[in-house]
Amino acid sequence: MKKVTLLLLTILVLTACEYEFPDPVAISEPSADADFSNIVFVGGSRLAGIEDGALSIRGNQYAVPNLFLKELGFVDTDQVVTPRVNSENGFNIYENADINGTTGAYRVFFPSADTVFFKRELTTGTALAFENAGDGDLNSFSFPGASILDVTESGRSLNPYTNAFFDNSQSILARATSANPSFFVLDLGYQDMLNFVLNGATGDMNAGLATAGVADLPSEAFFRTKLEEATNALLNQNASAKGVLINIPDFTLFPYFVRTSYDVTPFVISERQIISAAQGEAALFNNSLIGFYQQNPGIPSADRRPFIDYGNDSRFNWGIMVEDQTLADVTFNGNVVPKVRQLKIDDYMFYKEEQRLRTGYGMQVSNPVPNNGFISFEKGEEIKLKIAAYNAIIQDVANNSGGRLVVADTYTVFNQMTNGFNKLLGNAADGLNVDGVVLEPRISRFGVFSTDGLNLNPVGNAIIVNTIVSAINNNLNGNLRQVNPNNLPGTVFTNN
Repeated sequence: MKKVTLLLLTILVLTACEYEFPDPVAISEPSADADFSNIVFVGGSRLAGIEDGALSIRGNQYAVPNLFLKELGFVDTDQVVTPRVNSENGFNIYENADINGTTGAYRVFFPSADTVFFKRELTTGTALAFENAGDGDLNSFSFPGASILDVTESGRSLNPYTNAFFDNSQSILARATSANPSFFVLDLGYQDMLNFVLNGATGDMNAGLATAGVADLPSEAFFRTKLEEATNALLNQNASAKGVLINIPDFTLFPYFVRTSYDVTPFVISERQIISAAQGEAALFNNSLIGFYQQNPGIPSADRRPFIDYGNDSRFNWGIMVEDQTLADVTFNGNVVPKVRQLKIDDYMFYKEEQRLRTGYGMQVSNPVPNNGFISFEKGEEIKLKIAAYNAIIQDVANNSGGRLVVADTYTVFNQMTNGFNKLLGNAADGLNVDGVVLEPRISRFGVFSTDGLNLNPVGNAIIVNTIVSAINNNLNGNLRQVNPNNLPGTVFTNN
């Protein structure tokens, strides 16, 4: 095992320079009431090295498993420990329709030197190609979008990334256990929640094995069963093995869900033609509702559909038009009134849609953001309850492990970081003070998020690493040092 190092290459958060993992300097070897001779990571996107929406060289370099294993001296600094995509701009997992697409990472830039408002655009990347596809000599069995069933089940072919790296004759879990880990980090549940929400929370919220698709969320009972199956498989492979379970943060506070305003006005205020068309469609829509409720006066006010309001002013109050299949059916004079409404301030618009809003998308009755392009406030509240339920299961499984499992509490860490944030009042989050630098839970020069607003940059990944380290040190008598996030590069901003 390599000795832990003292030497860090100092790189400012602002820079995008290549980082070199430090050379060894002899100090005490990392130790704990655990065997670190063979550490394995298993999970989904959070451990897969996604940055700026893409799998790439830099994303792989700063993936949580790489930072943990190399910064803390558990493997050689040049060792390939994760599924690796050897491409500068990479493969964008959100923008490519299939793995043959060539859309690369997001790029953020300032349109002029004197502005504090950045824009985002796509770069040209490469089709998905894992440089080390099929290699079983890994420390990380973690893939984009990998749900708990993508990890535990063999023969499952819904995840294109696991299939592009391994065939599905064996489950990812079976491959990880065959590595005979002495210690493991397991990240299950987070990706299931995320997959459900990124599909607009339109899937089954209580799915079982026979029904669970990409957009579905396992029931609590089913999640517990599969989590216990995964932990037992890893613990039983090696009588002395121990592990860390990573719990689930409240990701509804991540920039992907709160950065884009509910209000479409700033995107189209100068587009008089789009505004006129939207107002015309709104008038027809409202007249149909008025006529219907005049014909059906017994319908209570609470059950009536909302009208559309595009006031001819610049008060910045024109909610984005969204499809909402939970609305009541309305037919007036033989015509079905579309199930659309305007977004409310406490709903969640996905950041991915922001650029399209500049074209008038989401402005008119005829071109609403679809049902899977946002989540309502009500769905958001349900998700928060599900996160709490899953986290309780994760903690319970750890508690019942006889001291062999501990929990890395990312839920509390991100709650601390986002403390003070208020969407209604426009209050910014307090952030997290690390050695005098306040790390912000947003896309910024001192932010922890990459430009996709969902996955972390190297600084943010260091926070995940340190949460794992804290769990080991506090619960397994460890002496592991933490990674200094201020020595890692942050999100890259350029001037156009």
